[in-house]
Amino acid sequence: MITSCNIRITVLVEDSSPRLDLVAEHGLSIWVEAYGLKILFDTGQSNAFLANGRRLGIPVESADALVVSHGHYDHTGGLRYLGDMDLPSGIFLHPAALQARFRRLDGPAHKPIGMPPAARRSIERMAEKVIYTNGPHPITRQIGITGQIPRQIPFEDVGGPFFLDPHLTRLDQVLDDQAMWIQTGKGLIVILGCAHAGVVNTIQTIKALTGFQDFRAVIGGMHLTSASTEGLEATTEALQAFDIQAIMPCHCTGPEATGFMARKLGSLVKPIATGSEILFDC
Repeated sequence: MITSCNIRITVLVEDSSPRLDLVAEHGLSIWVEAYGLKILFDTGQSNAFLANGRRLGIPVESADALVVSHGHYDHTGGLRYLGDMDLPSGIFLHPAALQARFRRLDGPAHKPIGMPPAARRSIERMAEKVIYTNGPHPITRQIGITGQIPRQIPFEDVGGPFFLDPHLTRLDQVLDDQAMWIQTGKGLIVILGCAHAGVVNTIQTIKALTGFQDFRAVIGGMHLTSASTEGLEATTEALQAFDIQAIMPCHCTGPEATGFMARKLGSLVKPIATGSEILFDC
């Protein structure tokens, strides 16, 4: 039985911010307080998550757990600044998050986009705290991680020209992509990093894992920046078919896709940015 409580979700880092006193950067870091636990979900690409946390009055250094959504630099670069964080409940990441990865560019042949070496060294230094999430994994009874997400929806893809080698010959399916969910009495809250597995795939997977039919909110990056109009139509129709009370896009969702969904779904779509705070009861 879920007890009465409050859940607070704060965007520490995102690509934009309405506040001049906060640092916005291409990346994502989200702070979650739920059921007595403090969870850091991704770290952006720099120490901005720590600086913004101080300005927002959030004790990021006191996090109980760290969840890494996937191994791209804009979600893991801040790992180098973990310092002496205790993280007693562990670091949750898929083992593929540690591999080298690259993106094709129009100019130079490629750009490294994987976890930066300094960030990887931080993970290695804290190896005893790492919990590898090949499959679903609970953090607590009410909070879980998907682990690797099955790819079942044909119109969803990884969202970019990603590769596992600098010669750009081995496609990267970003199999380490994972999401987190939080149970409440009014439905699930889903937190996404980039949804490289597809936002619809992700929601379907969480629905199957938990047995929950209702979704309180879907929050985070949905990697629709390069989606076609047909893809956006299909994604929006699929989201509409779920029982979702709020869709809160940011980061790699992209302003065009966010606007498209808002035109189709109206007030269900509530964009968020650096500094946004979202409160729920349990």
